[in-house]
Amino acid sequence: LVGVADDSDRRTFSELALSCSESNSLAAQSLRDQTVQCTFQDSDQYPVSIVDQQLRHLFAAEGLLFLPLLAAGKPLGVVVAALSKARWQYLLQQLDLLDLFSQQLAHFLDQVMQLHHSQQQQLVEQLDWQRLETRKLVHEANNPLAIINNYLHILGQKLGADSPASKEIAVIK
Repeated sequence: LVGVADDSDRRTFSELALSCSESNSLAAQSLRDQTVQCTFQDSDQYPVSIVDQQLRHLFAAEGLLFLPLLAAGKPLGVVVAALSKARWQYLLQQLDLLDLFSQQLAHFLDQVMQLHHSQQQQLVEQLDWQRLETRKLVHEANNPLAIINNYLHILGQKLGADSPASKEIAVIK
């Protein structure tokens, strides 16, 4: 879950992660079953968990709606929305539209995530290329310097240690 700050005085959160395999939250159940879940559903199979009760309190809501986000069968997350019992009764007649909304949102989110991944990959490749080019440039600069250093060493040997130029050659090296 990713929260967004609003204008109220309520404290908000930036992210909440639940283990889908271990949690009995309706959010996790929604993703596992790939179905819309709501805290107003009368179900002994999926009782309202403590996590769901805490979320409802955090949202200061009468109830919560959970929409699973799946793209090509890959779970992306769950949309959690606050709602009233009257709104839930209305939405029960619109479950097909909720499913369509959930699918479209998941598809869009998947595209955004793929674009982000692609941009990150391009950035890594660009940095690798720049690193390689920098190494080549350093290597090309070192080659002439190594040759000059070798010539200075040979020149210093030929002139001998007593030569007045030996000190200047040592400084250049």
